Amino acid sequence: MHRNERGATLIEILASLVILSAVGIALVSVFTQTALFADRNEAEIEEVNINQYLLDQAETMMTQEEADDLEGGPPSNDFFTVLADGVDSAGYYMEGNRGDRFYPQIQTARGPVEAGGNSLESLGAYEVQVRITNEAGEVLSTMQRLLYEQDLS
Repeated sequence: MHRNERGATLIEILASLVILSAVGIALVSVFTQTALFADRNEAEIEEVNINQYLLDQAETMMTQEEADDLEGGPPSNDFFTVLADGVDSAGYYMEGNRGDRFYPQIQTARGPVEAGGNSLESLGAYEVQVRITNEAGEVLSTMQRLLYEQDLS
C-alpha cells in the first residue's frame, strides 16, 4: 500500500483559518466588553464616593439657618462652593479622577415620615438630600440622610 502524505490541502488550511478567526473575534469581543463594563463600574463608584463625601461634609458644615433656607426650595449648588474645584456656566463642580465634572446639589425637607405619621419637624430632624448631576443636568447619583437639629453647627 502506498500512502499520499503530501501535507494539508488548501481546503483544510482555509477551514482552520476560519475557525481560528472566529475564536479570535470572540476573544476580542469578550475583552472589549469586560473593559467597557469595568470602566462603567469605575465611573459609578466614583459618583457614589463623591456623593457620600459631600453628604458627610454637609453634615459637618450645615447650620440650622442653612437647613431652613434649603428646605422645600429647588436644589442648591451654592452650598458646596468651598469644596468646589471650579465654576462654569453649569455651576460649581468637582472634578473626578478621570477628569469628569460632577455638579453637586443639596436640598432639605421636613415632610411627614411614613411610619407613625410624625413630621420630621416634630422630631427635630431634616432630610438632607445630596445629588450629583452632569453638565447637562442629568442626575448621576442621589443620597439622603436624616440630620437632627442638635447635630447642626
